Amino acid sequence: MTRAAPRAGLAAFLAACLVATGVLMGALPAQAAPVFKAPFPCGHQWTYSHHSSEVRQALDFVRADGGVTDGTPVLASAAGTAYRHSQPSGAGNYVVIDHGSGWQTYYFHLSAYSVATGARVSQGQQIGLTGNTGNSFGAHIHYEQLYHGVGRTIVINGVSLAPYPGSYHQRYLTSDNCGRFAEPVGGRAFGFGSGQHYVAVGSAGTLASLSWSPESGVVQADWGGGVLTGRAMGYAHAGQRHVFARGRDDTLRHWWFGPGMSVPGLDDWDTVGRVVSDPTGFAYGSQQHVFYRNPDGWLEHRFYDLDTGRVTGGVWPGGRFVGNPFAFVHRDQQHVFGRTASGGLIHWYWWPGISPGTDDWGVRSGVASDPTGFSYGGQHHVFFRDSDGGLGHRFFDDLSGTFGGGVWPGAVFVGNPHAFVHRDQQHVFGRTASGDLVHWYWWPGIDPRVDDWGARGVVTGDPAGLSAAGQHHVFYRLGDGTLEHRFVDDTTGQIVTDNWGGSLAP
Repeated sequence: MTRAAPRAGLAAFLAACLVATGVLMGALPAQAAPVFKAPFPCGHQWTYSHHSSEVRQALDFVRADGGVTDGTPVLASAAGTAYRHSQPSGAGNYVVIDHGSGWQTYYFHLSAYSVATGARVSQGQQIGLTGNTGNSFGAHIHYEQLYHGVGRTIVINGVSLAPYPGSYHQRYLTSDNCGRFAEPVGGRAFGFGSGQHYVAVGSAGTLASLSWSPESGVVQADWGGGVLTGRAMGYAHAGQRHVFARGRDDTLRHWWFGPGMSVPGLDDWDTVGRVVSDPTGFAYGSQQHVFYRNPDGWLEHRFYDLDTGRVTGGVWPGGRFVGNPFAFVHRDQQHVFGRTASGGLIHWYWWPGISPGTDDWGVRSGVASDPTGFSYGGQHHVFFRDSDGGLGHRFFDDLSGTFGGGVWPGAVFVGNPHAFVHRDQQHVFGRTASGDLVHWYWWPGIDPRVDDWGARGVVTGDPAGLSAAGQHHVFYRLGDGTLEHRFVDDTTGQIVTDNWGGSLAP
């Protein structure tokens, strides 16, 4: 069992603030609370407890679904403004989210922050990583809901979790906090705030940024950046969009855009002449990361740290590769996959305390495309087109320490697949030689299946997708260069299709 020790100093400080401002809690009528979601990823099951020494109505959460608690993303349980704090003798690294109307939530003992202080966050956005900092005796999420500084009984989805159990594994909570990605994700399609975004090289050779939000509808923008090539990618971090692409001069282009900016910023992260593949990357804690193949065929890495304001990086050893790498975060780990000239898989990995390592996951031949993958609960996965045109799959299970996988049946395809997680579901998209969309899907209790979402004979570029609140999406280029978009609504099960326009390069 992991439990947080009392934080008397923090409680005294809050009480003093309330007295000094003359606030009388009993006299305040409670404003309607947000509809709070669980503070951990969509589809995860955690167990919770409360102990009598807690100073407020807090709950401690640990994983109960076979995954590892330490390093799991901590998510905002409702939208608001996030503030970073540190109390080494008590709460450790923690985030407070101000939801307005007097409501706040607290998230203690983080191993890393994922947002800047003062950043606006949406429900389900990652704000940190679960940890054991401060006065704590094992990794867990210490979570609180407060109204005008006074702890309230925790309510999730409008249902009280009281009476609180005094120990773990008496009561459980499965998260439906699906407003944003459950794990940090980067790609051509990515979420930011309430919208969806797609970035690509336009027919003019500059960056085409297409987006949609309930407030704006579809927006088409040309972000410039010189003459580009290949595939762009982006992700959200610390209240900004970050987009990366390769220039034809083999130099990285990095755009960033956020609230208050009239035009995107642009720099090159000290990569002049170093980038000979499409970039890949992710947000990790307080850092933004990008990876690419360098002129010597090795994996090169750059990252920007919000706390130091510096770009650093280097070459990750382990072997040369061809094509384009693909990177994602799993727990507190960074994973990058590529393919060798002989068709083998190459996997680089890093976590705090080690130097980057490499292996092949037992796949030494047959990889015929760029890989794709994701983190899913206590597992991390990679997919690729095999030499027969089928969808090859390999995954590593943290709990058992074993590999699994095989070929997902149903279709032969061309080009590069794209995979992502939506709720408790795994989704992979590809395209056939005749221009049909291929969609493989799996969730617990079924075998992998395949359909086409009704897109037949029209797909001229590799598809890319994303998960959003209550929906999962796919984007692809049509023959006229415009961007077609389809999504499935979880509630109705209906497929919705529209066209975002634009003029995308083949």
